[in-house]
Amino acid sequence: DAVVRGNDIHHNSGDGVQCSGPEGGATISGTPFDNLLIEDNELHENQENGVDIKTCTRVTLHGNTIWGHRRSSSSAGEGVVVHLSARDVTLEENVLRGNGRGIHIGGVRMGAPPTRIVLRRNLVLDGYGADGNDGSGIRVDTSTDVKVQHNTVWNMPGSCLTLGHGDSGPSQGLEVRNNVLTDCALALRAGPGRGGAVVDSNLYFRAGGAARLRLDGVDLTLAQWQEETGLDGRSLERSPHASGKRSPTL
Repeated sequence: DAVVRGNDIHHNSGDGVQCSGPEGGATISGTPFDNLLIEDNELHENQENGVDIKTCTRVTLHGNTIWGHRRSSSSAGEGVVVHLSARDVTLEENVLRGNGRGIHIGGVRMGAPPTRIVLRRNLVLDGYGADGNDGSGIRVDTSTDVKVQHNTVWNMPGSCLTLGHGDSGPSQGLEVRNNVLTDCALALRAGPGRGGAVVDSNLYFRAGGAARLRLDGVDLTLAQWQEETGLDGRSLERSPHASGKRSPTL
């Protein structure tokens, strides 16, 4: 039942905020940290991640600004990473900019993967892709029941959204709906662990040409992606301006 609110947390040698569980002896074996609210903080330029959620339950990240994280020997430079056996985690209305990777669900695993994770109404923009950083927006690897809804991902040198590339299992029960994925090198990158995913009602756009969606290493147009996968049947390729939405500005 801890609350972390209204802080400026920066230039630490590890994470800005980390929630640890029993896997590292941080709590009694089998007893995860429970009910954490991380709200209205500015988390920036830490040596590892802005926020690192390990085996914890009922965690909410709301209204935070997270920027300036870079790949290191112990981190992919994520603004937020949720991994190990975290459960019931909600990320909503956060702004993540200029990170080596915006939001990463999955990754390191001990026991069950992250389960019941919700990403909604987050703004992920201006990814950093130099110096070995992949510059991606949202990545969902090995996990169960992840919902990616109503997010805007803009201006990534890597992919706006990556799914199904986990090396310890699939992205099970993944739902991706009503997101704006625009002006990224790849709008979406999908790997073999995507079985059963629901992907629909998203808006794709790239100012420099047609949006590119990569399926198992092959680049496709949206129409080809729809035909090959049966996904995104109601999704559109259109400028956010034409849809009554504006590209984010700082």
